[in-house]
Amino acid sequence: MIRITDFELGRLRARLGLILAAILALAGAALAPAAYAAADTSNQRAQEAGAALGRGNILLAVSLYTEALADPALANERRAIVLNDRGVANGRLRQLKAAFEDFNKAVTLYPEYAPIYNNRGNLLLTIGQPAEAVKDFDRAILLAPGFASAFNNRANARMKLGEHDAALGDYARAIELAPTSAAPLNGRGRLQLALGRPSAAARDFSRAVVIDGKYGAGYRNRAEANLALDRTTEAIEDFSRAIVFDANNAELYMARGHAYLAAKNYPAAVKDYSKAAELDGRLAVAFEWRGIANAKAGAFEDALNDFGRAIEIDHRLPGPFAKRAWTYKEMNQAEAGLRDVERALKLDPKHAESLWVRGEIAIALNRKEDAANDFRAALALAPGFRDAAEALARLTGEARRDETILAEGGIEAWRIIKSRNLYFATSDRLPGLRVPIEMRSADPPRLLEWEQKKPPYKGIGVLRFSAGKVAGKAGLEDYEEAAVIDLQSNALITVEPFRQGASVANWNWTEGKLMVAGFDGLTDEFSLRPGEKQAAERREQAAAREARDQREARAERSERRRSKSLFELIFGN
Repeated sequence: MIRITDFELGRLRARLGLILAAILALAGAALAPAAYAAADTSNQRAQEAGAALGRGNILLAVSLYTEALADPALANERRAIVLNDRGVANGRLRQLKAAFEDFNKAVTLYPEYAPIYNNRGNLLLTIGQPAEAVKDFDRAILLAPGFASAFNNRANARMKLGEHDAALGDYARAIELAPTSAAPLNGRGRLQLALGRPSAAARDFSRAVVIDGKYGAGYRNRAEANLALDRTTEAIEDFSRAIVFDANNAELYMARGHAYLAAKNYPAAVKDYSKAAELDGRLAVAFEWRGIANAKAGAFEDALNDFGRAIEIDHRLPGPFAKRAWTYKEMNQAEAGLRDVERALKLDPKHAESLWVRGEIAIALNRKEDAANDFRAALALAPGFRDAAEALARLTGEARRDETILAEGGIEAWRIIKSRNLYFATSDRLPGLRVPIEMRSADPPRLLEWEQKKPPYKGIGVLRFSAGKVAGKAGLEDYEEAAVIDLQSNALITVEPFRQGASVANWNWTEGKLMVAGFDGLTDEFSLRPGEKQAAERREQAAAREARDQREARAERSERRRSKSLFELIFGN
C-alpha cells in the first residue's frame, strides 16, 4: 500500500487548487490571454531558479525567484512556495534579514505549508536561537507528521538545548521515516559521541557512509569516534576518505596529523601539518604541532623553527612555548626549557600540558617532588591526560587516577575497568582487548553472559552486558548490548544492541557473517573472520606508508638544508 503523508497531502491539495483554478479560467471565468502568459512565465522562472539553486548558482536563483514573484496574478499559495524557496536561497547567501522576511511573508500567505516552518526553524538554529527554532519545527511536524527532515532538525535544536533524551527520540523518528537518509544517522552519531558513547556513534556513522559513500562528514565524524576508541589506524583511514571530498580543508589535515602523531608516525604527521600550514599560513597551531612532530622524530632544528613561527603568528598561545620547552629538555637544555614553560604558565596558569612539561623538566633537574606535584596538578585539570598519569606512575608508583577496576559487575574471567569516564570489559585471557561498555543511564554496568560459539562459529565469543535503562514505550526499559569478539585474532568485531525491554534484536548467524536487525529497523552486517587477514593487510599498508613518509621527510629536510639564502651564497656560509 502506498502511504501519503499529511505534508504530501497538503501539497496535493494545493496543486489540485491550482488545477481547478485553471479549469475555471478555461471555462471563461477570468484570465485574459496576457495573464496566462504571465503565469506561464512566472512558473518557468521559478523552475529555472530551482535548477540554478541545485547547481549552486545561488545569486541567479534569487534573481529568478524575484522575477517569478513579480507576477501580480500569482496565487497566494504558489507565491508562498516561491517565497519559501527564495528564503532558502537568501539563507545560503547569509542574507538573513531577507530570508526571514521571505519566510514570514510565506507563512502569512500559506500557513498550512510545513516546509516554511522547517526552513525558518533552520535559520533560527543558524543564528543561535534553538528554543525558537523548536517552536517552528513543532508546527511543521503538527502540519506534516511524516516530515522526517523536521524531526531531524528538531533533534539538532534539542541537542543544542541539552535535551538529549528528546533529541535521541527525534533522531530515531527521523531514521524510521527516512531510513535511506544519512543526515539523521550522522546527527544521532554526533550526539552519542558528545554523550561519551563513541562505539554507538561509530555504528551510526558507519550506517551513514554505507547509505552515502560520498558523505564526507560521516567519515570525519567516524574518525573522531575511532580516535576516542584508540583505533588510530581506522581513524587515519577515515580522515583520508574525508579529505578526498574536502581536499582544501586545513582542519582535516590537522586532525589526521594528530592521528598520525598518536600512532607515532611522525613523518606522516609532519606532512599533514605542513599541508595545513600551506592552506592557511596564519594557522599558528599547524606550526606548533609540526614542531612537536619534528621534535619526536629527532629533527630538533626544524622543530625550534616551527615553534618560533607559531609564536611569531600568535605569541599569546601557551602551547608553542610548552612544546618548545619539552624539546629543549630532549636536547638536554633543561634550563632553557624551564624559561619557556614558565612563560607558558604565565599565559595560562591552568594549562595542563605546561604543568606536565614542567614536571618532566623537574625530573631532568632532579627535582622529583616538584615533578610529582606538577603531574598531580595536570591530572586535576585534565583527568584523562595519559602522559601525566604515566609519568606520575613511573615516578611514584601511584596508580593511574584515570583508571580503576570495579569490584562488582564482572563475570567468569571478565572484569570491568573504568577509564576516565568510560567503562571497558577486559579479560586476562585476551590481553590488550578492551570491550567498550557505554551506559545509557547512571546505573552501574553489569556483565551478563559470556558465550564461546561452537562450530561452525568456533573462535567467536559473545559478551552480553547491561548498559542501563532507556526511555521506551513502557517508560524506562532495561537496555542490553553484546560484543562479538574474534578470539583467534584477539579483536573486537562489533558491539550491537541485544535487548530493550521486551524487544530482542534479531541476530542472524550465517556462514561467515552476522546480521543484526536492531530496534530502529536498521540492519548491520559483519564478517566474522575479518581479524587476522585484515589486521595483517593494515599492518603492511601502514608500514609501507610509514616507510614512504620517512623517505619523503628525509628528502624534504635534505632539500631545506641544501637551499641556501642569498647571504649564504655570497659569503659562502
